[in-house]
Amino acid sequence: MAKAFDRSKRVASQIQKELSVLIRDRLGDPRLALLTISEVNVSRDFSYAKIYYRLMGDIDDKGIAESEDILSQASRFLRKELGHSMRLRSVPQLRFFYDRVVDTADQLEKLIAAAVSDDQQKHSG
Repeated sequence: MAKAFDRSKRVASQIQKELSVLIRDRLGDPRLALLTISEVNVSRDFSYAKIYYRLMGDIDDKGIAESEDILSQASRFLRKELGHSMRLRSVPQLRFFYDRVVDTADQLEKLIAAAVSDDQQKHSG
């Protein structure tokens, strides 16, 4: 059981590295120029991989939807290229998701700062 877990982590790590290079060098889409892959999770049976990515800079919901469309359209090509570069019996299907963790953390940080400020104003006055 532990061995399968180790293998899925190794495969996920290798997919992350390979996809970063493929998206940068082979896709050549300027809308994905500042894309980073933050995490890859591979299913236990290696049938699919969830790829979480971030786009640097100010990005709105339209830009996120556009990037998801580009990546999902390119997923067959990327999967085929992964098959050439990695030695796997079968390459997992690729599913791309925008990583909102940093955005959520920023929102929470602002809410906490506002609550602390309100509390200080109530207790100082």
